[in-house]
Amino acid sequence: MLRSLVGSEMCIRDSSSSERAAASLGSEYETYHHRGARWPPLRQVLLSLFLLGIGTTFLIAGPLSLNSDYDRGVAFIVLGVVAFLPGSFSMFVMVQVQRGMRGYSYAQLPDVHF
Repeated sequence: MLRSLVGSEMCIRDSSSSERAAASLGSEYETYHHRGARWPPLRQVLLSLFLLGIGTTFLIAGPLSLNSDYDRGVAFIVLGVVAFLPGSFSMFVMVQVQRGMRGYSYAQLPDVHF
């Protein structure tokens, strides 16, 4: 029981320090990363949609090609999982931010530099 109390204190302390850090960054942070922001960052949306689409395509094509070429089918499945997971996570975070769910922000998404 003592461990759970210490763990909850750590979570509370960390969340308050991250809020102070966000407040010190100023208006640029508020524009793009506050909870309930109206428009998500365009680059992250495009990358997430791309990864989600490519991952879904490979996950569908992988099992279909297992009968004709087993190695290619396994490779498609692995590539599909590698692309699908980050794409679906990013889309999940964006949906939760748009819904205004506590604990989600665009700051959780990786920066995209083209």
